[in-house]
Amino acid sequence: MIQARQHPFIYATRSIIPSGSANAIQSANMACAFSNLFESFSTVFRSPCRLEDLPAVFAGFELPPPRNPHLIAVRPATDWSNLYLTGYAAWLRRQPATSVVYTRSGKVGWVAASLGFKTIVELHDPLIIPYALWLRRRRRLEPGLKVVATTERLKADVIEKTGLSAAGILVAGGAANPALLTVPALEPQRRFAFNAGYAGSAFKGKGLEILAACASRMPDVGFHVIGPSGEDCRPYGLAGANVLVYGRKTNREAIGLLKSMDCLLLPNQRSVIIRSGADIGRHTSPLKMFEYMATGRPVIASDLPVLSGTLQNNVNALLCPPEDVDGFCAHISALRQNPDLGRRLGARARVDFEARYTWPVRAKAIHDFIYS
Repeated sequence: MIQARQHPFIYATRSIIPSGSANAIQSANMACAFSNLFESFSTVFRSPCRLEDLPAVFAGFELPPPRNPHLIAVRPATDWSNLYLTGYAAWLRRQPATSVVYTRSGKVGWVAASLGFKTIVELHDPLIIPYALWLRRRRRLEPGLKVVATTERLKADVIEKTGLSAAGILVAGGAANPALLTVPALEPQRRFAFNAGYAGSAFKGKGLEILAACASRMPDVGFHVIGPSGEDCRPYGLAGANVLVYGRKTNREAIGLLKSMDCLLLPNQRSVIIRSGADIGRHTSPLKMFEYMATGRPVIASDLPVLSGTLQNNVNALLCPPEDVDGFCAHISALRQNPDLGRRLGARARVDFEARYTWPVRAKAIHDFIYS
C-alpha cells in the first residue's frame, strides 16, 4: 500500500452496486483497486444491499469487497430530484478535512468541492454547459486543478471548454479485471466451423447491423451475441440459423463464452447513442474492448480514434472502417484461413492488457498523477 502523503483517500461514486451496467462494473473495480493502493481509504456508493451482503455482491464482480465501505440507500423516487446527494453530503461532512475525494460523478464532485475537499473528477461523457462552467470557475480558484478524462478527444474538449492546461488532465481509459485471465472457457450453445463473438449492448451505434450483414453473407460462420435479447436484435435484422442470441449473462459467463470463440467483434460506429439520448461515440472507452483483450482471442474492431489508441491493426487486432461490412467479412475470413494470425494477435492483446489495461494499473497511474 502507498501512504500517499497520509491524506485519507475517498472514492465516491453514484453508481448503484450491484448492477450489470458498465459504470457499476468500473466503480466496483476501481473501489477495490484504490482500496489496495491507499493505506487510509474509504468508499461510498449507492446500494440496495446491507454491509454484510457486500462479500457476495463483490464476488459477482470476481472481487473482494473494498475496505471501509459506506452505502447510500437506493430510493428511486429521489433520483430525479437529486435528493440522494444529501446522503453523500452528510457522510462527507464526517470525514477528515484533509481527505482527497475522487469521483466519476460531476454531481458528487460538486458536493465534495462545495464542502471544501480537494476533489478530482473523472470525466466520461461530453461536457455539458453547467459542468464546463463549474470546472472553469474551479480552475480560476484552484491553481493546479486536475481532472481525469477517459479519451484524448474528451481531454481536448475539456481544454477547449474550460481553459484547463493539458498538464492538468490525465487520459485514463477503461480497463478490466485481471481475474478474468483465469476464467475458463464455456462451451457455446452450438458450434460452427468458425465462431465469432459479440458482447455488449444493443444501443444504436454498437454495430449490430454490421453483425447482421456479416451473418447474412457468411452462413457457415456462427455469430454469438451476448447481452442483447432476441427482441433487442430484431430491429437490426440480426437473426438466422447462424445467429445465436444468449441474452444477459453474468460477467464470468460472458467471458467464458468469449474465450470459446475463434474471434471477437467490436463494430462500434462513429455515433453511439446511449439510453439518455447522448452521443458518446467520440468519447467512449468501451470496457468490452479490454475484456476482449483479456480473453486472448483475436479482435476485429472498427478503426476509430477511441479504439485505435488501444488496438493497433495487425499488431494486437484487425481494424477496418466502422461501416465496412466487406472489411469485417474479409478479416473474419483471414482469421479462419490463418489460425496462426489469430493466435499471434490474441496473444499480443493479452500481453498488452496485463501490462497496461488492468484496474490496478489504472489506479496506480491515477495515484501518480494526483500526487505528482
